Amino acid sequence: MIEKLEQTTAKVFVPPSVTKFITHPDEAPEQAVVKRDMYNRRVTVFDHLCENDSIEDEKTRNPYVHFFCTRLPALHTFRDNNLENWRSFFNKTTMKKEVTESGAIVYRVMQLFQNELAYMVNDDKYKIVFFDCCSGKGFTSVMLSLLFPRERCSIVMLDKDLKMKLEHINSLPNVKFEHFYIYPLHKGGMEKTAKLMKAKLDKEQKLAGDEKKVVGIILASHLCVHLSEVMVHIYKELENMKALILSPCCAYENEHNKCWFDMVRGLEVEDDFYSAWNMYLYRSIVDHTSPDAVKCHMSIDKDVMSPKNYYIVTSKQDK
Repeated sequence: MIEKLEQTTAKVFVPPSVTKFITHPDEAPEQAVVKRDMYNRRVTVFDHLCENDSIEDEKTRNPYVHFFCTRLPALHTFRDNNLENWRSFFNKTTMKKEVTESGAIVYRVMQLFQNELAYMVNDDKYKIVFFDCCSGKGFTSVMLSLLFPRERCSIVMLDKDLKMKLEHINSLPNVKFEHFYIYPLHKGGMEKTAKLMKAKLDKEQKLAGDEKKVVGIILASHLCVHLSEVMVHIYKELENMKALILSPCCAYENEHNKCWFDMVRGLEVEDDFYSAWNMYLYRSIVDHTSPDAVKCHMSIDKDVMSPKNYYIVTSKQDK
């Protein structure tokens, strides 16, 4: 359906202009190779993942998994010295798949800071609040916390699951978990969720003081049904929400987008309902904003271990 849609194969690295924005510049990800004898005790899923990555051929290894295993030294410190609190994180059975999904988000955050949002990196007045929507165990949040400086960034994990074991985030001072449920649009979902996010931004602004400018970035990986549409609305509604990185999951047909799905039915192309849903969300951004004020693009990421691998990235220029 979308013949000219860009397909990307990620080369995960920290762009040079963003290196100074890394928590430990002397351990920039392209140089921080972890050296540890961990393969004598394959205790966790993380251990197996790292071992398999180490013997994987360079041409076939997944770049997101390789980044996760070798470029975040603090993970290995937590594994060695604080396994009791990190065990449920390191033993996630779907770790490899989730690492590729979260890695794709983090990679696009880096690209935003290299390009459209480079002005934030170069100006210390900006403080960034990441909203990790439907965060689960927080693979995205953990990576962001270990990559970016705490004094410049805070991360809010948003999820409806209260039964998750999240003791590991106690090791990450700039990561907080918030329980919330995103209602659909017709039940006031956009208003309720926007109110929560705005309250978080206002609180951070008050703590930061007038000399700082607090802005938000929504990170939304594999949001189901109406959740993707809610996040698009919030991004457009809140002035200080400066970027949205969205990877939708299941298609959601309603009275507003029915024409897209009717068109796809006529094409009779396999699996294009997912493409139609992504195109509808993409068009709902670009058709209602100025191209000078808002940048938006969509791509397919072949390194994500899921057929739901479309990514919509949009950002606003600061006024």
